[in-house]
Amino acid sequence: QQARIMSDQEVDSLKKELRKLKRRYRRLENRYERLEEEKENLYKEIEILQETAEESRRKKKREQKKRRKNRELEGIERDDSESSSVDNVDIFQVDSNEEEEDSQSLSNSKKSRKRRKRKNRTTVLIEKAPLDESSEDENPNNEENTDESGSNELIQNMNKADYSGEEEGESVEEDKSKTPSLFSRGTVEDIITGLEITVEGRNFDDGPLVPKDYTYSYQFKIKLSKEQKKIRNHSLLKFKDFAPKVFHKIRSHFGIDSEDFLSSFEYENLVAKFGEGKSGAFFIFTKDRQYILKTASGDERDFLLQMLPSYYQHIHKYPDTLLPRFYGVYSMKHEGIGGVIRFVIMNNLFASPYKPVETYDLKGSKVGRKVSEKKLKPNAILKDIDIKKMKRKIWLPEDMREAFSRQLQVDSQFLARHKVMDYSLLLGVHYETPENIEQTETEIVKFEENNYGANIVKSIYMEDFGGIRGINEREENREELYFVGIIDILVQYVARKKFEHLVKSIPYSGNEVSVVHPNYYARRFFHFMDSLIPDDDDESSESLSDGFKVPGKRRSKYTVPVKVDDDGGDIYAERKKRRKKRKN
Repeated sequence: QQARIMSDQEVDSLKKELRKLKRRYRRLENRYERLEEEKENLYKEIEILQETAEESRRKKKREQKKRRKNRELEGIERDDSESSSVDNVDIFQVDSNEEEEDSQSLSNSKKSRKRRKRKNRTTVLIEKAPLDESSEDENPNNEENTDESGSNELIQNMNKADYSGEEEGESVEEDKSKTPSLFSRGTVEDIITGLEITVEGRNFDDGPLVPKDYTYSYQFKIKLSKEQKKIRNHSLLKFKDFAPKVFHKIRSHFGIDSEDFLSSFEYENLVAKFGEGKSGAFFIFTKDRQYILKTASGDERDFLLQMLPSYYQHIHKYPDTLLPRFYGVYSMKHEGIGGVIRFVIMNNLFASPYKPVETYDLKGSKVGRKVSEKKLKPNAILKDIDIKKMKRKIWLPEDMREAFSRQLQVDSQFLARHKVMDYSLLLGVHYETPENIEQTETEIVKFEENNYGANIVKSIYMEDFGGIRGINEREENREELYFVGIIDILVQYVARKKFEHLVKSIPYSGNEVSVVHPNYYARRFFHFMDSLIPDDDDESSESLSDGFKVPGKRRSKYTVPVKVDDDGGDIYAERKKRRKKRKN
């Protein structure tokens, strides 16, 4: 009888669980159906946009043909002597707040005519800026020499990535021979020309910033001569500088001079690489290792501009912040139908003559955070599971451990307030090996002779050649140099990321995937990084170094108090209040 009673109870409990699972299944099924409907609607909208884009493209071509005929008849074209001058570039200033042409405005012929008239009224010739092309005049085969020598890696492996992005409402079905590749010589020279005009050719007052400065954008056009058109495959370039006064103040705050900034972006001083992350971004590194130019999507650019006021306050309030330093946001578009290149300029975390021997990209999650054996190479970027297997620690000086942990939590809380997730801590570790001693000595001499980054303001984590020196007690007191900083902070927890979390949480635990709620992500991120800092009491204990435990089980002695200030308060205060109510 007891056995029967027990079996009946088990059956009842199993039935309850089954009912719960059925309810959950129905909810998921309904949600899946809604998502499918949204997907179909999106496909329909895409088809409509493609049709309107094709219509606008045809209309644009017809209008261009009409303009050419009218110009030939009226004789408005310039003389050959003026157009063949290579030393001058015509710069036209356009209304700064004028938006990019979209498919809806192009589909309506009346609106497009009014828009063209408005553009013609606001277009004014303001100056002529000289272009330094003496190097090309002295050596007409300059392009061939740079490709053969191998010193300039801009063109290498980049021609396969054609410039295929597109502006809203515009198609990319134009002839590919006229469309420049993403990092071709002409495109990079266009970027340099635009930067020279925006950075060097403008002066800003020292007055305080106003709300309008964060939304203002400076847009202009550059008309090239015939000889430059042959090199760059286009005659007109549109360039846009977002919040120029704000980023000018940020650059001056970090001690960056305009001349030094532009000298780093000379064509011979640039190296292009394709990013290894999921975003598929392209990078241009300066050879002095001070700056990085990174392509960005429209959503990333808009989010950075949205976050810019609080970001500006944060870097002033916390001068030792680990967040990336953004020095400018720009976009560029060539003549005719094509895509927009959006890019940001930021600091290079490895701005040092000491090249990292080990590099880690750490997020604090488990799923997919291991480098496969095929990709495991000497210079491979390792991940969370790899650093735990290697039992690697960040051996900071004892007087800096508390400050580092405090700053890490303040920065992660700042990102959580802006619903940012999927960011990571980039860690580079340098130590002497028989292979890198000579190379490091030559790089140090090169840095000291050229004064690379000598005037840039450095945080306490960059004072020693861009890093922090520490003593690795497990490797016979080996001296190591650590480069640390938070990267990839432009990913928001939006509907797409929520759906990604839902999909990934089916085969894996929802707490272990990288895409989670920003508040939980910040706490897990801080807990994992805090576990990499060795404690004085338990240096040999490996149980406490397990950063994959659920956050909140262990509290380090370097943890910030519950409430620091308005910006650094505890992001889980509401949850703690609820727990207290339950206990009461």
